[in-house]
Amino acid sequence: MRIVAFGLVAAGVVAVIGRIALAGDSPRADYHAMRAFVVSRLSDEDLRRIDAQARAKYASEYAAALEEHRASLRQKSEDRARCDDVAFRTRSPAACTMSFGEMMPFDPIISSVAMRVEMQIMGVCGFGPLTVREARRLGCLP
Repeated sequence: MRIVAFGLVAAGVVAVIGRIALAGDSPRADYHAMRAFVVSRLSDEDLRRIDAQARAKYASEYAAALEEHRASLRQKSEDRARCDDVAFRTRSPAACTMSFGEMMPFDPIISSVAMRVEMQIMGVCGFGPLTVREARRLGCLP
């Protein structure tokens, strides 16, 4: 009984301390203001370099995803070639049916170049909603 009472009192104390800590919380930082500040600290050459890196990374990930997609299609095509055999078709009906994914055009799920550039520019400033105090501490606002 005493342990339960102590637990309730401790929870109350933690709740009061939490309220006091949050009372001094600053307002939310404006993303566009943070972005303007962060971009103002970058040179034109920095922005060009970030864009070039994002394009190169996108191209390499796209090429890897395309090769993986083509290899998968080749494997499925080989499996379907065996579907002419009635024994194989009877034992492996799933291998002889076309999936919805095979009918769809190739569209890898990777970040676009614009998204990569934005993430590179904003860094930690782009993570979640920040308060003005946090944004200033992280260097996202003056």
